[in-house]
Amino acid sequence: MTSARHYAREIESRWTALLERPALLGERDWSLICDWYARGIPLALIGEAFDALAESMRRRKRPPRSLAVLAPSVEEAWRTIRQGRSRSAEGAEAPHRAPQDCDEPAAGDPLARIPEELRDRLEESVDRDLAAFRDRMRPEIWETTRRRALISAARRWLRRGGKSGPAAARRADETF
Repeated sequence: MTSARHYAREIESRWTALLERPALLGERDWSLICDWYARGIPLALIGEAFDALAESMRRRKRPPRSLAVLAPSVEEAWRTIRQGRSRSAEGAEAPHRAPQDCDEPAAGDPLARIPEELRDRLEESVDRDLAAFRDRMRPEIWETTRRRALISAARRWLRRGGKSGPAAARRADETF
């Protein structure tokens, strides 16, 4: 997989090229990039969203102000890809599911269903993977992004049938 630094720089350079001027990414932009990276959304898919945005910019009078303008098309394309994968795996064994008789707090908090030992390992893995983004976000944005990444990591673990722990951690990028 692409390093977090390369992933972010590639998106940042595409954004700069699209605007045809130097651009500074804000906290929400970094949060989006971090979220896309944590969920494993390929750069090629984001590149397609940039291409579609470039086409629509020809009709616009003002340039977009943030990467949030890309989010709907990235999400739609990613959802389409994920649905295509799930349909192709219909004959495969069903993934492990959490028990249906969860208590009330678990119903509201998907992370509450995860055993504490696994949750600790997932948190360590996510914190390591996202460390390069932490200084670029306000604490409340960091917590939201971290929580989304934890939920995504837990879903990946459940799709694997719970047979192993989180994926092997990569060394976090230190700088952007």
